[in-house]
Amino acid sequence: MHMQQPFNRAAANEILRKLADSQPREGTYWHAAWVRDLLLMSWAFYHPNRIAELYCATWKIDNSGHVFTQAVGRWFYRNIHAGYASKIGAYELAQPAAEMLALYLACARAQLLKKESDLLLNMPSNHVNHRINTLIEKHFDRPVKFSELRKLQNG
Repeated sequence: MHMQQPFNRAAANEILRKLADSQPREGTYWHAAWVRDLLLMSWAFYHPNRIAELYCATWKIDNSGHVFTQAVGRWFYRNIHAGYASKIGAYELAQPAAEMLALYLACARAQLLKKESDLLLNMPSNHVNHRINTLIEKHFDRPVKFSELRKLQNG
């Protein structure tokens, strides 16, 4: 009987390493999509409870969006659901997600968005979820359940 490989922080980090090693030539559409994919994966692995909100998260240069910066290298997320946000306010993104967010905004977002938008990704929810699932399965050799992703939040 084949034992299923456990999904844990080490497995998530290995997926990110494999994806990072597959970097396409800079300046191409494929490079921009690769940067976006790294953002999606780091977000999924470090903030799994916010995956469902990622498709409608906003970014604005004046820091009034859902994702914003307060200092170089420090990125924060304001909860999309206003009532809940008033209870917890904003929280700092994990360093891997913050690094990918900064890279995405600097060199990929403008190339990937088809029209000007305040949306961070401008991708429908089902596209975000499908892309995350496809990347995990490609680099981990099996699908990962949302419950497995949520366990990473605490570990």
